[in-house]
Amino acid sequence: MKFTGSNINSVDYWDNRFIHNWEENAGKLQTLYFYNIALQLIPDWMHVQLNSGITLADIGCAEGDGVDLFSKKYQKSNFVGLDFSKEAIKKAIEQFPNNKFFAKDIKDITEEYDVVFSSNTLEHFYDPFEMLDYLLKCSKQYVILLLPFQERDRFDEHFYTFEYSDFELKRGNFELVYSYEYDCSKKDNIFWLGKQILLIYKRCDFEPSYQVKMSQLIGGLSEDYDEIKELNKQKELMIKELKKRNEQQEIRIGNSEKHNNDLIGIINQNNQIIEKMITEKDETNRLISLLEQQQLLIEELKQEKVTLSNQLTHNLGLFNDAQIECVDLNNKARELLQERKSLIEENEYFKRQEEWLKSENYNLSMDLNNLYRSDFWKISRKYYSFRDKTPIIKHIFKSLKIIKNNGMKSYFQLVKHKMKKQLNEQQINPDDRIRLLEVYKQLVISEEKNDIRGIAIIPSAFPFDELYNQRTINLAKYLSSNKIATLFIVWQWERDEVVDQSYDEVYPHVFTIPMYSFMDSLADLNEVKVIKEKYAFLNIPSNNYVHIIKDLRMNGFSIVYDIMDEWEQFALVGQAPWYNKIAEESMLLQADKVVAVSQPLVEKFSYLRKDIICIGNGYYENLIGKSNIVNKKKNKHSIMHVGYFGHLTESWFDWNLIFNLLEDKSVFLHLIGYGASEETILKLKTFSNVKYYGKIKPNELENYVKYWHVGIIPFINSPLSQAVDPIKIYEYLYFGLPTVVTGISHLNSIPLVKVSENDVLKFRYLINEMYELSTGEDYDYNQLSEFLIESTWDERFNELLASTKDNIYARLYK
Repeated sequence: MKFTGSNINSVDYWDNRFIHNWEENAGKLQTLYFYNIALQLIPDWMHVQLNSGITLADIGCAEGDGVDLFSKKYQKSNFVGLDFSKEAIKKAIEQFPNNKFFAKDIKDITEEYDVVFSSNTLEHFYDPFEMLDYLLKCSKQYVILLLPFQERDRFDEHFYTFEYSDFELKRGNFELVYSYEYDCSKKDNIFWLGKQILLIYKRCDFEPSYQVKMSQLIGGLSEDYDEIKELNKQKELMIKELKKRNEQQEIRIGNSEKHNNDLIGIINQNNQIIEKMITEKDETNRLISLLEQQQLLIEELKQEKVTLSNQLTHNLGLFNDAQIECVDLNNKARELLQERKSLIEENEYFKRQEEWLKSENYNLSMDLNNLYRSDFWKISRKYYSFRDKTPIIKHIFKSLKIIKNNGMKSYFQLVKHKMKKQLNEQQINPDDRIRLLEVYKQLVISEEKNDIRGIAIIPSAFPFDELYNQRTINLAKYLSSNKIATLFIVWQWERDEVVDQSYDEVYPHVFTIPMYSFMDSLADLNEVKVIKEKYAFLNIPSNNYVHIIKDLRMNGFSIVYDIMDEWEQFALVGQAPWYNKIAEESMLLQADKVVAVSQPLVEKFSYLRKDIICIGNGYYENLIGKSNIVNKKKNKHSIMHVGYFGHLTESWFDWNLIFNLLEDKSVFLHLIGYGASEETILKLKTFSNVKYYGKIKPNELENYVKYWHVGIIPFINSPLSQAVDPIKIYEYLYFGLPTVVTGISHLNSIPLVKVSENDVLKFRYLINEMYELSTGEDYDYNQLSEFLIESTWDERFNELLASTKDNIYARLYK
């Protein structure tokens, strides 16, 4: 019976129900009854899916009893309850504070979940399939429905009765993959005396790990079939028993005519019973035959569907290939026509230019000959010779010319600049040049003795420190192990800035050279020209270094430009004041080989070069200590120890995310690093669940990391962060730390790394997921082994040096 013109099932109606009589009418118990029915009917493969760590939305959750039941059974997954009754959601939040609940109409849900579940909800709508479409929009993988089935005498709140014919095998982008019909009256209960049906729809573009079988579509029908067969067997046994009794009765009739009339009556009654049971048996056999025909029909339809689907997929593939090929051919044809047109136009232009040049050349030749023969030319030659060669006169003339063209102010600025340049040239310390020449001579002798086989120049913003995990330092150490000496050129902001251990061999075959001393003595590179293998690994895009490429080439160096960071973005946040965009582009174009630490940097400069190689950062095992020391024990108070080491500058470190995370007292944060402002450090001290250690040496990290469960890299999402390849990610994974990252999306392909948005709820959720992984039985450090083997500094630099050797430009300039 439909209740038109009534407010049944309105928001006010259900708010009043939940306020006044939901518990009195056993609403909570009925909810749990239906949810247990659902758990009983859900197939094994769906239980595996629900237990694998997915998101599930219960739409029409009432007071949330079912959400609480599911969340306790499937603890790895994340459950959310939604209902359009605010009173129901209010009670759900009060009763189950550990679960999430939201008051929303089914039509207003915009979020997506892996699985959408709805129990005994759609029958409350006049058009339940319109509501089903809203459920399908919310799902990424599956929609699970539990519905009253074949409800002939409907409740007042139920507006629709579901039949077999109501459910399509495919609806929109979803297909029906499971159904199970269940008669609740088989077991005594007070909640539902009719049938329920469980349906599971799967998104077509989601590929599960199981295969759909016919048994999943016919559901409870197979049980009814078995029961009918069993009933038929019992009836056959009863028929046999009655026949046996009838035979005994006939024998007794033959032996005693006294009871003949009574026995005949009994026999007639038995015969009537037998005929009735035979009729029932025939009807049962007819039903069995119909069921068997239905099963065969379903199998044929399923096979036909698979065949049609495969044929459609094949035809679509052929069509797409042909369409793509057609588009490519059309594009190529247009390009060729445009190129031909351009060549014709260019050819015509050059012909006209050639004719014009010939004419001009002839005219100029005639004019020049006439000029050479003139008296004016003879007088002019004498005048210009006197003006440009007489010492005092030539300087006076040049000065007057500058003053006339640019003004007196520009003249004095030019004089000041020239004086300053001469003064700087006079400031070059002869002793520094002598010491540098001694280093060059030592390198030549070392090569003659076969102690080294080559030489490399590596500019660096840092002094050489054997224990510091930095790309240029590790490259110098790698080259040393391969018998290639390194001139480690240390940056100077001013000429008089002192560089520690200048000209000393700070590591086998590695020499510290001050930048200005090297720049002022470029001509002396001729001293090492005899060394066969020579490389220059440039990495600082400033005017200081772009100007030395010419001298390096003249002395036989192969030029490699190593794009270590997103320098343009660093300059915008004040971290690279020496950066010059024109200098970087010039280095890119002049280098024999260009490498970059990340794919985003490769793509950024693809407009200049298409041959840039991506060679990421790495780690040295002997530099940072023991591997796989992650804390695998859960704290008795369920405290998660989360850690970070590295630069803490506000320019890219997301402090807002960190301070929001610290509001959660189940997280204890360990911070190692430098660059944080005093204001930030003072704010950190207001939290009891954080410890700031400052800067420590890389070889001491293991003493701190062994207490951590999870590593984090909380960077602000920006062009700067998206391009970096942080060295710390390799160190985290070497220590065995599952890691959560923000702002660096290209790290999502690395094992044991999760990339989060800069949202504290999602960040906190992924930290908890990694915590459960690091402390659980499923944690397997061996899955990292292949990645770590390929990520050592030696593997990175092997690729770098091999690609440099094979470069044709490097060979041409030797």
